[in-house]
Amino acid sequence: MPSASGVAPISIDGTGPRDPQRLWTLVGFPAASIPTATSNGLPLGIQAIAFPSRDHDIIQIARALLISI
Repeated sequence: MPSASGVAPISIDGTGPRDPQRLWTLVGFPAASIPTATSNGLPLGIQAIAFPSRDHDIIQIARALLISI
């Protein structure tokens, strides 16, 4: 799933809309944002999500994705 609804804004006021992250926070699912690419020099990422109480799984997934980049 995308980490955000677009690329990071060129601003010091924040990182942009976080709508894709809100659902997982509300339902208690662990999630991690993993940078996977860039667009015009700004980061793009994906969000890995696991079932509740599976925090360790999400860390392993994030590590594996970071190693493959």
